[in-house]
Amino acid sequence: MNCNMLAGLYASSNPKQAQYYTQKAYAVNNELYGPDKIQAMQKSIANDQERYRQLEANRIAGENKIKHYSLLSGLGVFVLIAFMLYTNNRQKQKANIMLESQKNEIQYTLSQLKSTQAQLIQFEKLASLGGSSLKASLMKFKTRKLRQ
Repeated sequence: MNCNMLAGLYASSNPKQAQYYTQKAYAVNNELYGPDKIQAMQKSIANDQERYRQLEANRIAGENKIKHYSLLSGLGVFVLIAFMLYTNNRQKQKANIMLESQKNEIQYTLSQLKSTQAQLIQFEKLASLGGSSLKASLMKFKTRKLRQ
């Protein structure tokens, strides 16, 4: 700009000096704002934009990776809990089957004992009324039941 002002001042009094300063102004203007500088600036801006896009893509990829791992972790915990509940349920079913079997066995034994008790009471009543043959039958019955 200073060269253009000097060229304007010398234009009427010294045209050679005015031309010199005009050329200087053009050279400086070309140096500062020439096509090479504009291309370099555009290239720098494009590189910055590409770097920003790449950083943004990396950030999004990182967030997606965290979401993915979080989802997989949650799914893993869910599967683990489901497996634990399943095995616990199977153990309870096995225990219930075993308890049911034991209950049936105890009920059968109880009914056998009640039947035997009733028979013994009946034999003892008959034996108290008399008869040695009844006493012998009672003794045989008692020993047979005890062996079972």
